Amino acid sequence: MIREIQPTTGTSPPETPARRAATASSGAAFASVLSAAMRRSGDIRFSAHAIQRIERRGIALSGEDLARIREAVDLAAAKGCRESLLLIDRTALVVNIPNRTVITVMAADEAAGTVFTNIDSAVVLSDGPEAPTTTMSSGPDPAWGGPQAADRLMRLNM
Repeated sequence: MIREIQPTTGTSPPETPARRAATASSGAAFASVLSAAMRRSGDIRFSAHAIQRIERRGIALSGEDLARIREAVDLAAAKGCRESLLLIDRTALVVNIPNRTVITVMAADEAAGTVFTNIDSAVVLSDGPEAPTTTMSSGPDPAWGGPQAADRLMRLNM
């Protein structure tokens, strides 16, 4: 049997099952390397919803604020938190900790009287560039006064 030879200028070799499997595994390896590099870099991402809220509400976050948010996310990650409420100066942020993604942002005056659901922790950052002051996980600490502790913490630091 005679097969016609096709020119190969600028084309890739034919796709075979073995080549497809090699590409898929190298793609998975690349994805895991990229994911690990992003975790190491400590970058905080903002969802489209969060960016929209920041623009619409006129909230300004400085480089110093982002560094403080990174520290708070690192602290929450070390405690095993998954969804956290960060209270930073006059701003409330809900953050997915494993993905290091800010889900939504609101000013403190908007946050007053708001019930935050689907969070497992809160990190309260005091005014100024120092480290986070408080982390609560799985409900308020009884030493802070029981069920109203989260409300008191928010009022104290805002």
